[in-house]
Amino acid sequence: MKKQIILLSVFLFSIHSLTAQQYLDSFKPLKSEGEIPSDFQVLINKKTNAADFNLFLKEMFLRGNILYGNKLNQYINTIADNVLKDYPVLRNELRFYILKSPVVNASATENGIILINVGLMAQVSSESELAFIISHEIVHYVEHHLIHLNNYEDKLNKKEYKDYYIKYHNRSREHEIEADKLGFERYYKRSPYSYAAIDGVFDVLQYSELPFDEITFPRSYMETDFYQFPENYFLSAVTPIRSRDDYIDTLSTHPNIKKRRENIQYLSGGLSDQGRQIFVQTETLFNEVRDLARFECINLYLTQQDYEEAFYNTFILEKSFPNNSFLRMAKTASIYGIAKCKSQGRLSQAIENYKKREGEIQQISYFFSKISKKELLVLALRFAWDAHRKDKDNVYLLNITKDLLHEVSVENKMGYIDFCDYPMGTNLDSIPEEPQIIDTTTVSSKYQRIKQQTKNTKVKPNEKFTTLNYMLVDLRCEEDFIDLWNIVVKNYEDDKIRAVIEDKSTLNINKLLIIKPYYFISSKKRNEKAVLRNYVRAEKKVINYVKPSKHPFKNLDCLLFYILLKT
Repeated sequence: MKKQIILLSVFLFSIHSLTAQQYLDSFKPLKSEGEIPSDFQVLINKKTNAADFNLFLKEMFLRGNILYGNKLNQYINTIADNVLKDYPVLRNELRFYILKSPVVNASATENGIILINVGLMAQVSSESELAFIISHEIVHYVEHHLIHLNNYEDKLNKKEYKDYYIKYHNRSREHEIEADKLGFERYYKRSPYSYAAIDGVFDVLQYSELPFDEITFPRSYMETDFYQFPENYFLSAVTPIRSRDDYIDTLSTHPNIKKRRENIQYLSGGLSDQGRQIFVQTETLFNEVRDLARFECINLYLTQQDYEEAFYNTFILEKSFPNNSFLRMAKTASIYGIAKCKSQGRLSQAIENYKKREGEIQQISYFFSKISKKELLVLALRFAWDAHRKDKDNVYLLNITKDLLHEVSVENKMGYIDFCDYPMGTNLDSIPEEPQIIDTTTVSSKYQRIKQQTKNTKVKPNEKFTTLNYMLVDLRCEEDFIDLWNIVVKNYEDDKIRAVIEDKSTLNINKLLIIKPYYFISSKKRNEKAVLRNYVRAEKKVINYVKPSKHPFKNLDCLLFYILLKT
């Protein structure tokens, strides 16, 4: 999938210091800003081994996955200031960074580095929720949970694997409960944040694998008035979301959500929320930061080839940002990636099995599993052309459109007559005969008349047509679309011939001689009329041999005859 990887690399741009609104209007993937923190200046030159957690930090930093100095960092640091306002010494010990991962998570290290995932910032619903999570992670650092857990693990008998596994996870769950309790009592209670808002943290954790929102995905998003897909391409109802908060946690490193929720409700029970705030830095700023994190998550989904997540979450964000250029690119890239994977028999790498999905995203999984390879390529072409038409200076969108045109016309050999000029469901009898009106006063040459007739010819429905054949009805009326299609076809033909001439083909040709195709038809009769008749037959054979088919590529190889000469 080399083309796909090359095209998707366009998303790996740098980002400049912009205002929040500019971030979203012309979003580019996040990067760090300012001087490299001393934490990482030391790590870059430090030797690390596989057992050292610093190895993870070093690799993530060198890959550009640990962010510092940008708007998300500033937001998290302000929350940390509020949580630790009564602990100035501890605040100076801790450094907060953003990890470019779409997973809903946060983590603390023994050297005072706390990582907040972009995926977590994309899913929370308030600043207070982030404040509680930060309080929780601070306890892991202060109580040295990571060291204690490693020391405890070393004392366990790993040969008794079942016993070892259960004991290790049990101790990990104890640390998590302690981090919730001490984080609330020591830090969160001393902060200005709302007690009532904490409950939302456990909702985020319980539904962490879901998209940004749960919005009905309409089939009209994939269809137009000119074509409709079969009914069996869509689910009549999606599987309801059935996530449990009271799951058995014996084999988990974390207690189940219900236990954690009840513990915090017990600790906060009877405490007044008066004077406390859900948002200390303003709700507007929170929404801007969360949207920025969501845009970054979509970029991460694309770079990780998680196209299904990218497609549905882009659909969600389009509700708030309908004309956003990045979302247009993301939508195009995601359906392009899915189409290429399906075309190459690797659909499972791009989308989840719909039976494993719950909620509205299941509709997308199901649809992409049902649609045919050719239909999906043409559908992706429609999305790409629409995006390119709205942003004609975007080379990325143009390249995707060209590649899809190549896939449709060259790889799948679909030409002009394979796409109907009339909407799906049109009654053939209702189409009036359209006489070819030719102005003979201006068009005198028969060749000009042929060209004009060809240009005016419309493809009518027939009984063999399926949805695929009606998917370009509206685009065939756009001159720019047809012109680009012709350019792609012409370039392919030229490149193929040029490759042979410049000895770039896979054929082992030492010398090339181009000759006119010729048929010789012999006859037992030697009279003049017989020879003339056979000569005429031979000329007709030549014409038929090189005559283009309805697919302009079918006879391309017949235009050249190769004579291999040994040197």
